[in-house]
Amino acid sequence: QVLQSNNYSFHAGVDGEYVIIPRNDGSSSTSVAKAVSFSERPELRVDPTAFLNTGTIPAKDAYVGGGELAGGIGSFFAQGEYYRYYVDQKGLSATAPTPQLEFEGYYAQASYIVTGESRKYIPTTGAYSGVRPDRPVGSGGWGAGEVAARYSYLNLNSHATPGVSPLVTGGVFGGNQTTYVFGVNWYPITNIRFMLDYIYADVHKIPIATAGGTTQPGAKIQAIAMRTQVAF
Repeated sequence: QVLQSNNYSFHAGVDGEYVIIPRNDGSSSTSVAKAVSFSERPELRVDPTAFLNTGTIPAKDAYVGGGELAGGIGSFFAQGEYYRYYVDQKGLSATAPTPQLEFEGYYAQASYIVTGESRKYIPTTGAYSGVRPDRPVGSGGWGAGEVAARYSYLNLNSHATPGVSPLVTGGVFGGNQTTYVFGVNWYPITNIRFMLDYIYADVHKIPIATAGGTTQPGAKIQAIAMRTQVAF
């Protein structure tokens, strides 16, 4: 926590992980020994469809590094994270090229509490608190209201050349996804909140040269979602 006062705060962090021995992909006779894979769904998780998917990558090892920033002043709050992943390949075949694969993902989000409350930093957990209404419903008020926006990007392509097979380049065609979210949150009391969000996700896939000449489809997704959360 770099800065802290009653009216403002600023937090910074870095972290990393290293996979020394990747796990085996499955236990059948066709399983791949020591492999990693990456996949992701759109930010509205209403079904298990993962448009972004690298598939199984035979790997010697893998590692990731990232950083985070968060902070607020008064009723305004913002945070963001960036991560970059690296995979040292073993190769799809004995003669396949094995360039080091790199993937990245990041997001930035911000919110403003229109009723005047603020999020507080909690040193014991290294995180910010939720919104606690100063005038909750039932105690002479209407709770707390908040408007929010979020942008995120994830790229699971690496050494991916349009129309060229991964067997030639050693690349991965996992796809990339850009998502925009705009939301309104209402906190009638401390332990309950209602969330109304508009989500737009653009999933892009690069054409792959295969025996059948097929192209993996992308998708443009729009959704309006209302959710309720009760915290104990």
